[in-house]
Amino acid sequence: MTKYKTIGVLGGSGPIAGANVYIRMLRHAQFKYHAIQDTDYPPTILYSLPLEGFSEKGSTDNDSLRTQFKHGLDVLQNSGCDVIIIACNTLYALLPEFKDEISIPILDMISLTVDSVVDSHVRTVGVLASEESHRKQLYGQLLSTKDIEVLEVDDMAQIDLNNIILHVMGGSYSVIDNRELTKVINSLVARGAESVIIGCTELSIVAEHIKPSIKLHDSADILAGAAVDYAMK
Repeated sequence: MTKYKTIGVLGGSGPIAGANVYIRMLRHAQFKYHAIQDTDYPPTILYSLPLEGFSEKGSTDNDSLRTQFKHGLDVLQNSGCDVIIIACNTLYALLPEFKDEISIPILDMISLTVDSVVDSHVRTVGVLASEESHRKQLYGQLLSTKDIEVLEVDDMAQIDLNNIILHVMGGSYSVIDNRELTKVINSLVARGAESVIIGCTELSIVAEHIKPSIKLHDSADILAGAAVDYAMK
């Protein structure tokens, strides 16, 4: 019998990003809870569900995506998980439709990341996210209620971010993507950003390899830490 709660991770959008969130969960267990032996880690079910109607830009078929998303949540709930996390920022736009139909807690990556910004006491934050997250203002809406000014990227920079996301999805990202991401972050700093949200779990993979001049609120890392804290405390 395990001594910790079971974490369910809904991945697959994309698969590399979901796996990376799981790896960050393991690191968090090691660094914060000194996990070494197998039984020192929380049990985890990673359901990597390849989503049809979903691309580097976001949803291309909302009806199909809703059906698949609900199926993924049901699989994790029925597998005995105690808590669910979703390893994709963009999918959180669908969560309000189904949250009441799931009886176990679902940790909200958007809210957790915004809490990190609030705790850092900055007044202006930049947001890097997928095209759909940008369009739906997944972070902007919540940040505005906290009296925090939000700086979004322009259309050309969003195209650069889309390309970085696509490269990560296909395993072809390189130091060129590191430079491009750094350039976009620096453009937000030049406009007054005191910190920047990495609001896409593919971008988190590249962000791990750069050294920005300001604090990054990495949504993948924040979510992974919160999941492990929930399971192990």
